[in-house]
Amino acid sequence: MPVELKISFNDGSDTLIRVFNSFNNQTFAFEFDKEPTLLEFDPGNEILLKEGSTIVSTVDVEGNGPDFNLSVKPNPFADKSEISFSIDNPESITIELFNGSGKKIRTVSDKYYSAGTHILDLNANAINSGIYFLVLQTADKTQNIKIIKAQ
Repeated sequence: MPVELKISFNDGSDTLIRVFNSFNNQTFAFEFDKEPTLLEFDPGNEILLKEGSTIVSTVDVEGNGPDFNLSVKPNPFADKSEISFSIDNPESITIELFNGSGKKIRTVSDKYYSAGTHILDLNANAINSGIYFLVLQTADKTQNIKIIKAQ
């Protein structure tokens, strides 16, 4: 489900970030050139039911979070595309396709993969044109990519 976060900074500016929340207790990390002073969850009040909690903290991180080199080519695509990702260690991977509203369309893959680069076929002739999110999830990391199904 897409969720908006409004972050205000000590210089008076702010920014709006949209993240794709695909499972409970999901963690997001952001890096800014200036100091954040306020985080507002769902500033447009687009979520109907607000039960839960948001934990905001600062941590020193190397890099920008998980990078599985997840890609979809071509993107945009008509009916078929290829999903490519790389992992350093063997692990269970789930890849799911969500529409722009956050509804899961289908599970593309859910299995144990060996270390290395993997390429999967994405056959999307049964879905409508539009914007979708492909979400790759391991036991402790998630990466997503926006994909566009053209007519």
